[in-house]
Amino acid sequence: MIVPLEEWHETQLVTAQMQQRPAPGWDRVNAAAAQRGIQLTTVRESDTHILYEAAGRHLVLPRGELPAAVADEVIALLEAGA
Repeated sequence: MIVPLEEWHETQLVTAQMQQRPAPGWDRVNAAAAQRGIQLTTVRESDTHILYEAAGRHLVLPRGELPAAVADEVIALLEAGA
């Protein structure tokens, strides 16, 4: 099968976009905070969670990888506080 060069190129772009993974949760949260000039400050820690202060709010978040749904909620809170 012969495919026109332009069609092949467009297919390559779409495939590359599909293969890109969304940024991990913490990267997304930190980027959103930085865009709004908000700093996440550690207040207290336990073995499983960390209490942060951000824009006058306290956030208790799990240690380790931040699930996408939790990252979305934190970003929404940061947007509401900005």
